[in-house]
Amino acid sequence: MKNYLWLFVAFVATCFWTTTASAQQIWPVKAVGIHGKFLDGNDNGLPDVGVIVSGRYTSFMAFDDLGNFYWDFGDGTIYTFPTGLDIDDLDEATLSICDNPIIYSGEFNDDDVLDNGWFIEKERCYGYDFAEPRISVHLMVHESDPRYSGDDPNLIFCVASGCWEYQVASVSGSGSILD
Repeated sequence: MKNYLWLFVAFVATCFWTTTASAQQIWPVKAVGIHGKFLDGNDNGLPDVGVIVSGRYTSFMAFDDLGNFYWDFGDGTIYTFPTGLDIDDLDEATLSICDNPIIYSGEFNDDDVLDNGWFIEKERCYGYDFAEPRISVHLMVHESDPRYSGDDPNLIFCVASGCWEYQVASVSGSGSILD
């Protein structure tokens, strides 16, 4: 049951990212944690078109064996199931937690969505669903990145700005999960 619940949470999150009308507004890499100064000609607080920026932030997810989850995207956006759930409402006896530091580099092109470049996340999960803490490392690249292979099994999803794929996907205790 525990493994299936985690797969379900991951499936719902992926579907949420890729099938909503506002998928670009909830993309997992947003213009937060930007290091240094950047060109912002229209003073909207976002990097102008063509400006490459790098940054870092942390996303946080907690879920329980009852199917409830709480997800803080790291930019102030919080998604919960059921809607309106507070983190304190999760079942403490079956609580699992995943911290997900995200490092990125690319262009936001005057909006808050990473349009190209790359991002890496090092997710650390622990709690009820994990007999041992689990570390997952993922490097994802945009189709404009020279490392992009176009191999269908590595494809994560496509949005208006193009497709993204895994270059590295490993899980502690298993190694690479790519073919």
